[in-house]
Amino acid sequence: MAQNVTPAFPPGYAEETIGPRVVAIAITFIILQIVVVALRFGTRIVYKTQWGLDDYLTPPALLTSLGMCVLAIVEVNIAGVGKHLAPLYFTDPQAVINWAKCGIAIECIGCAAVAFPKLSILASFLRIFTTKAYRVPTYILILIPLFRALGPRLVHHQLYRCASVLGRGSVPNVVTDVVMIILPLPVVWRLHIDYKQKFALTGVFLLGGL
Repeated sequence: MAQNVTPAFPPGYAEETIGPRVVAIAITFIILQIVVVALRFGTRIVYKTQWGLDDYLTPPALLTSLGMCVLAIVEVNIAGVGKHLAPLYFTDPQAVINWAKCGIAIECIGCAAVAFPKLSILASFLRIFTTKAYRVPTYILILIPLFRALGPRLVHHQLYRCASVLGRGSVPNVVTDVVMIILPLPVVWRLHIDYKQKFALTGVFLLGGL
């Protein structure tokens, strides 16, 4: 008769965790995102700047990004994230089940968390770019996150398909990120401003791309 035998792990191995570090990072990004968005809208209100599509896309971008951070904290508390997976199978199997459930939620929310920030940035590009040579690539870039976020639902009508699509979407995401960083730079360097301002604007776009 087969018996369930718990394998021997090195002393302290099962107890090792970086969960507190994950929680600290998630909380840091929650605070940073809220502060940055608050500053953005505060500036809009103080200077009475006209709102654009990029502004209206910012709240859903913030909410989905915050959702990812909250899910990371939840996973630490109920799914053993930060601990070694092998011991969890034996010491806390329910945590492994919770980890799988949270993984599905993260994959699906991740589609929106990737799409909305990119769409907001690209919408701001459309406010800056006036020539067809720059607007056409921007529209193409807009279609990519839209397809990645909505395509699985529109075509397959199955939420879980979002996970598989996102898993295969790393390369397109990286490519679109790089293109989004490079695209505005020629426009910046053609502006009739001094080099310090050009370098400052370049830094802003590079920081936004990161």
